[in-house]
Amino acid sequence: MYSTVFRWYSRLRRLGVVVHELAHAAAVTISGGEITDLDLTAHVKHRGRYSLLQQLAISYAPVAANSAVAAGMAAAAMRVPGAGFVEQVSTQLGGVIPASVLTPLLQGLLLVIAFAVAAAALPSYTDAKSPYQRFRHNLAVPTLTRLVTLPLAVVVLLACLVPLGFTFLRSRSHGLRVVSELAFATLVVLQATGTVVVVEPATVWAVLGDFVTGGIRIVETAAT
Repeated sequence: MYSTVFRWYSRLRRLGVVVHELAHAAAVTISGGEITDLDLTAHVKHRGRYSLLQQLAISYAPVAANSAVAAGMAAAAMRVPGAGFVEQVSTQLGGVIPASVLTPLLQGLLLVIAFAVAAAALPSYTDAKSPYQRFRHNLAVPTLTRLVTLPLAVVVLLACLVPLGFTFLRSRSHGLRVVSELAFATLVVLQATGTVVVVEPATVWAVLGDFVTGGIRIVETAAT
């Protein structure tokens, strides 16, 4: 029973993996890198001269992209009831599937896809480790900009030790990987559908604003 359920979960999760790898590829392209090998079911190999910020964007792009796509689909599912197109589709089908049946079917489909996409949002250990490798590489070739932003880089990397440690544990435990994926996907869908307010958006923006302001102050202090 468990193996059957997990097999179906793995198949559905591939939808999320495609979004995950496309997010990496988009971040690489935006950062000026070159994609040398793209496998939408497994990995994105690339090369380029990235700053620490660009490497962080490449590593964690899927967290934002998958979460946004999943949240959008889950929110769309909640708007299906009462949508005019459901009646139109039912009519086009000759009334074989009444709108009262088609509505929950479409909702369920959108929610399942949203869940699958969100389940593949979390970074791998390789993803989380890349910013530290980039930092070490950049330190070997110091520039004025890198020296000035060094305090901020250290603060960011210290904060990233949390996801680094968690992804390491996930890489060592199949059970933890699956449970963390299911938990994250559940939270994203619940948040998007308004069932449970997991994260208050205003609070997130306030924290990000404070982080950016603090980073600017660190850079200004280091430059003086």
